[in-house]
Amino acid sequence: MKFLDNILFQVDNTEKEQLIVGRNINDLDDKYTEEFNQELERDPNAIIHMPRSFFDHNQDILVSKHHRFSVMPTHKHNFVEMNYIYSGNCTQYINDETVLLHEHSLLMLDKNISHSIDYMNKDDILVNILLKDGNSINSILDTISSSPNIVTQFLFNASKIDSIHDNYIIFNLDNNEYAQYLIESLIYKGLGNDLDKNNAMHALYSLLVPELVKCVQSELINFNTYKNQDTVQLLNYINQNYKSITLPQLAKKFKYNSNYLGNKLKVDTGKTFQELVDMRKFAVASQLLKEIHKSLHIL
Repeated sequence: MKFLDNILFQVDNTEKEQLIVGRNINDLDDKYTEEFNQELERDPNAIIHMPRSFFDHNQDILVSKHHRFSVMPTHKHNFVEMNYIYSGNCTQYINDETVLLHEHSLLMLDKNISHSIDYMNKDDILVNILLKDGNSINSILDTISSSPNIVTQFLFNASKIDSIHDNYIIFNLDNNEYAQYLIESLIYKGLGNDLDKNNAMHALYSLLVPELVKCVQSELINFNTYKNQDTVQLLNYINQNYKSITLPQLAKKFKYNSNYLGNKLKVDTGKTFQELVDMRKFAVASQLLKEIHKSLHIL
């Protein structure tokens, strides 16, 4: 999208400073910087943990441009991160493995996975898309009606506290113009000043996920695939049959004891069966209200 060029290729203040000093400039808030410096005094090999304070209290998805002209040191974060190469190339080191990305590559990183980013030149543009936490991820999964796949499994695993978080997926969007359009629309919306952009970004993210399934280039997956796939199948069945489904019916369909299934859903998702059904009803009702609101505006 050419209208993004003026935003993304512009040299920002941090980039200007990095060009002058030749090293990474910490643009985090002073309180966090002080805490990290104290941690470094205790452990010189400490890895930066990016704070959740990036997000406003009512913000689930955050979009920002990666600052060029410096190496980004090894760091971790307690949220899902997607790196989209809008232009040029990028070299990253993920758990000491070298990963090469090119224009229209998309890297999806799990929570708490360590990575660093090599020096990026003026024509190398990387955009960060951050997804806040488990509730945000579950909200997006609620709006996706497709069958279980590697992306929904990845997101489901990332939403769980007690899972292994050492996973990433690389997507190649070269041959999927619709996926490019969706992610660049998401970036444009995220970089804008619209106060009500969160809902629109959720919708774009939900549309993007099924397209990403077609674009998987490589992945490193370290979670129990069968267990997660089974739970995602349960959630998808609930989402598709939320109007009339009961726990005994669900248990019969998937050959579980009702009490065991209720406990399994609670352990795996943090929510009861009824809470999952109610969440789906609320998501559908909210979407219907949005469509009615848009229709009234058109009239």
